[in-house]
Amino acid sequence: METDTDRQQRELYDAERTVRWSEYGANERLEDLKDCWTFINNLMNRQSFARRYPKTHRRLAQPRNTKPIAFPQSVMMTHRRYMRRGGSDRLGGLAGGSKINVPELESFRVGRWSRDHYNWRNPTVYEPVGLRIFPHNSGGWANANEMALSHYARQKWILIHELAHVVDYNENGTSDYLWHQGHGWQFCQIFLTLTGMAFGNEAKKALRQAFQDGHVKYTRPRGVKNQCPWDPNPNREWVV
Repeated sequence: METDTDRQQRELYDAERTVRWSEYGANERLEDLKDCWTFINNLMNRQSFARRYPKTHRRLAQPRNTKPIAFPQSVMMTHRRYMRRGGSDRLGGLAGGSKINVPELESFRVGRWSRDHYNWRNPTVYEPVGLRIFPHNSGGWANANEMALSHYARQKWILIHELAHVVDYNENGTSDYLWHQGHGWQFCQIFLTLTGMAFGNEAKKALRQAFQDGHVKYTRPRGVKNQCPWDPNPNREWVV
C-alpha cells in the first residue's frame, strides 16, 4: 500500500492566500486563545454545523455559556510532553521561562484555573474543555482533539482552515493515505463549507474560485481512472 505526503498542500496554501479575506472580515486576528476557542465553539454550536458534522459536534461542542479554561499564558505550555507513569520530565514554556519537575504522572490533575490556589510544588495541568487549543511558535496545526496556533495563525480564516482539519479527522478518520490526504479534496470541501458558515456565501465563492485558479481539487474524483487503485473502499461515503 502506497502512502502519501499530502500532494496538494502547497497548491492549497498558495490558493487560499489569494483570497481577499479582509472583504469578509475574515482576516481579523484574535490575540487571546480563549477568544479563538469561543469563536470556534460558537460555530460548532450552530444547528447547520451539528447537522452536517454530527461526530465533531457531539465530541467537541460545548454549551455557549461555557467559559474556556487553561488559557492564561502563565500556565500554558509551549511544548507539551506525554509522560510515562513513574517517570520524570520537565515542562517548558511557563511564565518567565520557569520549569517545574513532575516526578509522577499522578501529580497531574485536571481542574479549573485559579491564581489563588495554584501550587507550583504540586502543579495542576489545566486543560480546556472541548477542543483543546495551545500556543505554537510558528503557523498552526490540528488533529481530532486539539489545535496549536501561533499569533499569525489566530486570524479567523486560518482558524477555519484548522477547524476543517478537526472536522475531517473526526468525520472521516486519520488522513494518511492517497485516497484521503491531509489537504485532499475532502478537506477542501469541508473548508469551503465552513467558510460559508463563518463568513457567508460570497467568501465561499471567492475561496472556490481560488481553488479553481490554483488547480486545487475540491470535488470527489469521478470515473474509474480517477479512483485511487489502493483504496480498499472506493465507494465509501465521505462527510464533507
